[in-house]
Amino acid sequence: MPSYTLYNFNTRGRIEFVRYMLLHADVPFDDFRIDSQLVPGQWDEYKPKMPMGQLPVLEVDGKDMIPQSLAIGRFVAKKTKNYGSNDLEAAHIDAFIESAADILPKLYPTIRAIFTSNDDLKNEEWTKIREDITKHLNLFETTLQKNGSGWLVGNKLSAADFYIGELVDRLEGHIDSTILNDFPHLKKLKSAIANLPRVKDYIATRAKSIW
Repeated sequence: MPSYTLYNFNTRGRIEFVRYMLLHADVPFDDFRIDSQLVPGQWDEYKPKMPMGQLPVLEVDGKDMIPQSLAIGRFVAKKTKNYGSNDLEAAHIDAFIESAADILPKLYPTIRAIFTSNDDLKNEEWTKIREDITKHLNLFETTLQKNGSGWLVGNKLSAADFYIGELVDRLEGHIDSTILNDFPHLKKLKSAIANLPRVKDYIATRAKSIW
């Protein structure tokens, strides 16, 4: 079996869904967290070793290093059989993940306010984009309702469910506790992902993260 090391900053961020997929598939991996607040200069030490000078990065067998969260996610989804039953399903999985990833840049001003503990600014920035974010969520909600399987693509769990279930959990937990009130299927998806046995065990012991 290949060996995996996942490098990221000490946060959930863009890569948490990959951790979930590996955990759910019971694939061992080294979860290497870089935190220059705890270890001064740690990122300066590791940055030159990263292919694009940024995180996250997945190292395979101690030699091949894959940068970029979506590329890592696609690789791990294939390895853990979370990439659909055929090429068409795989394309739809990609589409949902990319649509959800489009949300993240819109959230950056809100996230920066969270990191500076400025609640007034957080609420101000969130108010500007909330309606736009709910349009994305409505697309996912409608798909879940129409599909009827509890999952976004086909009749089984996929990388899209991991990505979106984890993302809406962060939205609800860190930005707006009411965001899922009008999206019962998304709320159910979030719960389904969080209650997968190995994921649930991980969450129970996971260090608190601002985002």
